[in-house]
Amino acid sequence: MLRELTSRVWLRFKALIHRRRLERDLDDELSFHLAMRAEKYGSDDEAEMAARRLFGNSTHIRETCREL
Repeated sequence: MLRELTSRVWLRFKALIHRRRLERDLDDELSFHLAMRAEKYGSDDEAEMAARRLFGNSTHIRETCREL
């Protein structure tokens, strides 16, 4: 129990220290997946919009990833 709590606190502390890097990594990862979906549907603006719709709410995805 104490070990798990200590581990959880340590991970949160590391996330605070490396917040910018973690945010940048998350942005890169989401951009990659969005680009792959857009490429699947074509290269025009409509394909990008369709990919964004199918990808879902990126803010919600970011928040979920941060919680993990």
